Amino acid sequence: MATTLLQVRIDADTKKEADALFSELGLDTSTAIRMFIKQALKKRAIPFKIKAKSKEQTEEEAFYSPENVAILKARYERMQNSKGE
Repeated sequence: MATTLLQVRIDADTKKEADALFSELGLDTSTAIRMFIKQALKKRAIPFKIKAKSKEQTEEEAFYSPENVAILKARYERMQNSKGE
């Protein structure tokens, strides 16, 4: 399968944090992004729940809420488990 280059602009601190998180999960950032895109295509939707932040939450706090993190971890584990099938 032919590949193509996808470039995304993101602030340096966010990239550094993402690189560290994905490394903890045993992934590089490119693999994590590919996983996101493949799941979005498979589900024909964003592969995690998106909700508006509360007035008290910053955008980052809303995304990294315990509920969102739990959803992401569960879907990651489900995807890892389905690799062997």
